[in-house]
Amino acid sequence: SAEIFSSLGKSTRLKINPLDGGTNIYEMSLPAGVNAQKLAEHLAAKYFIRIIPRVDENRKLKITVNETLLYRDAKYITDSFKDAVKTAAG
Repeated sequence: SAEIFSSLGKSTRLKINPLDGGTNIYEMSLPAGVNAQKLAEHLAAKYFIRIIPRVDENRKLKITVNETLLYRDAKYITDSFKDAVKTAAG
């Protein structure tokens, strides 16, 4: 997951950081102009990746990483988020 999160930070400006305690829950910061609801809808409809778009006042939301998602190719996941961010920013 570290490879995917690093790539997403560079290519989409999404920042994903682990929470204290080493769980499978992470904090994702959305760049300005990205609509969380549109992002979630696009990821779910096109890529079967689900996130809950509850954004706090700092444009952060919690995501849960299901280990089975990591069986997918890292490029596929990164490209999915790139596409979704592009769609959600428009």
